Amino acid sequence: LINHGQEEVGAAPEPFWCDILEFREQCSLSSAAAALQLYRGPFFEGLFVENVSPDLEEFIAATRAGARLEASRMAWLESGIKSTPATPPERFGREGGPSSKTRETKRACAG
Repeated sequence: LINHGQEEVGAAPEPFWCDILEFREQCSLSSAAAALQLYRGPFFEGLFVENVSPDLEEFIAATRAGARLEASRMAWLESGIKSTPATPPERFGREGGPSSKTRETKRACAG
């Protein structure tokens, strides 16, 4: 653990592996297949902490939204479909949208 003053504690990144950090790395490399293998749904889905800081709630919400958008972008990239003005990749992050169907189809085809 790393102490960042009296109110903040962090973890040194070296001894830890973190799926969201690896997911972001694979997305930054446009490695769609690897990124999609790491994405397992909303970040901290079902997490509830009583009396939590609003900053933590905002962090979780922002991380969740960003990861969903990146997963959608990776699914779009992996599909090979070219983007058109009528079907931008950003539309595919909504629940029940084509991105979830694309993932289901890929999983069914993969075995």
